Amino acid sequence: GERLAVIDARLSKLGIIKTGDFLDIDMESLQLQYPFLLGARSLDGYLFPDTYRFYFDSDTRFAAAHFLDNFAAKVAPLISDGEKVDYDSIPITRRGIYSINEIMSIAALIEKEVPEPADRRLVADIIYRRLKMGMALQIDASVDYAKAVNQPRYDTYQFPGLTPGPIANPGLDAVDAALNPKANQYLYYLSDPKTKKTIFSKTFDEHKANKLKYLSQ
Repeated sequence: GERLAVIDARLSKLGIIKTGDFLDIDMESLQLQYPFLLGARSLDGYLFPDTYRFYFDSDTRFAAAHFLDNFAAKVAPLISDGEKVDYDSIPITRRGIYSINEIMSIAALIEKEVPEPADRRLVADIIYRRLKMGMALQIDASVDYAKAVNQPRYDTYQFPGLTPGPIANPGLDAVDAALNPKANQYLYYLSDPKTKKTIFSKTFDEHKANKLKYLSQ
């Protein structure tokens, strides 16, 4: 669930890469090898969370390949069962056709916002329906990312639609939720700061009441 800069800093601190190697990596050359990176602005979203073994002072592309190969191995089977994956055209049941960059952007928002697996599929459906309605996502995690990377366009309060790319590197559960949203009647949600439980609402009035109940204490 960490963003690219945090992972880069952690790997450099451990002596695996040099500071900034992942931030400055040549995306065009990687896109030739990894088609799911087409349209990606950076490695954010594609450094698949897992346990890895690295050499000290690793070649940057070699280190990145560890993550990207694992991403392909874990994510592709969720999209297509044994068939070649078209990363530009991924059908989401009842919700339309999306690119892998859009799906990973949704998965990253879910990763940062919703801790419970069952709730993640509900929130995924809320995001898809809001996008279809042209309704602002207004997801707090996007604001935090926009400030951290000094890129206002990632702020879903200020700008409509999805973020330009993923705001974090989501795990398998969040990706699965983005690929398999669970239909529901909710349109709003918030996180209880005490219990971390996700509180859902069908109407804006219900949402306002929940904000008073859970966020004003």
